[in-house]
Amino acid sequence: MWRGQCVPIVNRFVGPDSVRYLIHTKHPKHGLVIDAHVTIGQLMAELCTHATWCVGDRVELERTTRFVQARWWNCRTGTVHYRVNDALDEHRSGGLVLDQQRLQQLVDRCAEVA
Repeated sequence: MWRGQCVPIVNRFVGPDSVRYLIHTKHPKHGLVIDAHVTIGQLMAELCTHATWCVGDRVELERTTRFVQARWWNCRTGTVHYRVNDALDEHRSGGLVLDQQRLQQLVDRCAEVA
């Protein structure tokens, strides 16, 4: 995610003290926008603004309270994925792995029933 768009990283520049990325986006009025020297911190900040849940957040699924254990960006699908613990133990390392859209559907369905 960059500037609210799901776009590929065009190039990566490895320097002695940092790694910088080159990203192309499309502005609705101005066309192609080239951002050079984007840091991994900037990319992670953009992901945080796009993601609905953070690690540790509570989600209500199937009449049980569950917790988001992990969150990551999936480059193949272009979406955020979450690992949510199973209903038996909030500290287990297993659990459900869902993309953001599917997790939102399950949370909405649980909210409708309640």
